[in-house]
Amino acid sequence: MTQNNNQIKPDAQSLQMAVMQRCPSFVDDNKTHYVIYVEYINKRPHLVNSVSYIPNAVNGAYWRLYHWDFEINDNDSKDLIAYNSGSGGCEKEIIAPNFIKNKNVAEIWIANGIELQGKGANFTLINELIEIENYFKKSKNPFEIAEIVDNIEYCPKCKSYSRDFCDTHLYYHDDGTIRYKGNHKHVVY
Repeated sequence: MTQNNNQIKPDAQSLQMAVMQRCPSFVDDNKTHYVIYVEYINKRPHLVNSVSYIPNAVNGAYWRLYHWDFEINDNDSKDLIAYNSGSGGCEKEIIAPNFIKNKNVAEIWIANGIELQGKGANFTLINELIEIENYFKKSKNPFEIAEIVDNIEYCPKCKSYSRDFCDTHLYYHDDGTIRYKGNHKHVVY
């Protein structure tokens, strides 16, 4: 990305320097994203924040914050899926997480120059991204391992997330609700 530094606001310029130094990048929807925050649960990405530079916004250029949910697809630990669960705000709005003590091993990586809001609880800050793998390669960039999907489905019977609706256990009722198959009580989940 080439920018004339004279046209970048000071906050945008400092973030640009931070993300260019050592942050992984990826392209989604024709925008280059830079990973600035990774929340790992048991050594797997769980929540990732990226930023993408928006040069032509109504109120001027800025870095837009994106939120990505990562899940293991169909209980297959080498098949990660990533879902863009929303965007908005800026890098100054990343809130330190609060985890349940002794529930999971929570580790947080944040890019140089990025600060978490608040203190949070029950996590460890780490200096390096954790290497993860799929069936084809290993990488510290979670977006090189995970497949970006348009939606993530959850099946309570399978107790797993998936890129596909679980039609083995669930169906859409005439009223549009999702219900369990074979349950005569038609429990809505």
